[in-house]
Amino acid sequence: MQIFDTELRSFFFNSLKDISNLNRELIYKKKNFLENLNINKLKLKNNFLEKNITKALVTSLPYNNYKNLIKQDNYFKETFNNKDKFYCLLSLCLNKKNYEIYEKFLFKYQNYKFYRGVELLYDIHDNIVDINKIISFLKKCEKKNLIVKIWPVHCGKMINSLPQLRGTINEVYYIISKLRRPVILGGMGCGMINYLFFQKTNKILNQTFFSTSIPFSLNNLNYLNKRTYSKIFFGSDYPFTGKKNFNEIVNKHKKNLPTKEISNVFFNNANNFLNHYNY
Repeated sequence: MQIFDTELRSFFFNSLKDISNLNRELIYKKKNFLENLNINKLKLKNNFLEKNITKALVTSLPYNNYKNLIKQDNYFKETFNNKDKFYCLLSLCLNKKNYEIYEKFLFKYQNYKFYRGVELLYDIHDNIVDINKIISFLKKCEKKNLIVKIWPVHCGKMINSLPQLRGTINEVYYIISKLRRPVILGGMGCGMINYLFFQKTNKILNQTFFSTSIPFSLNNLNYLNKRTYSKIFFGSDYPFTGKKNFNEIVNKHKKNLPTKEISNVFFNNANNFLNHYNY
């Protein structure tokens, strides 16, 4: 079976010591979270990639420190040089501390020539910049033919931020309304997929697609309609899902999908999506 994973994560870490030293640099991850992960999983050895995945959108997490961003960048360029198989996305958190870092890195230093897109971890609780600056940034990405992927609210913030969750989702909806190219939303849009069932909001989300990555409950895959299934991409968020291995994630998805939709969700939908970018 062909698999196109639209949310695969990998890092430059070489040892558990590296992870411990960088905990404070990794946005959104709880203290000691990364120490519990196997370093081999984080590095995503080539034999795993070749055996299990046909294509993948590969991301990491945003960094506050420019030197660590460069380390991650060098690792991506060394490891994922097969551009017909791996499509690296630059992970962003556009708060007031690092907005200029990412703008210079991507546009001034022309790293957009390597990256196939950006993944914006959108969260209103981390001193985020003005929404119009974010829209301007993403429009620049569109002009450079970059895929735009957005997490409306990251799962690490949901427990303490439920009263403001709706505001975050609505801001992402507003951003999408200002963009011309298709957008992928992580975590099935953290509830935004329900907007497809309303006439007015459906018009705005007409070119929006949804990755099945956490915190979306896979049981809900049983209740989508035919049109909605065509907008669903498989996204593992491996190795951050808590599952023992990649195959366990795949099997869990398959159990919750109609047989006729398995090949579409796992591969065809995302592969057809690349036609928007001539990839």
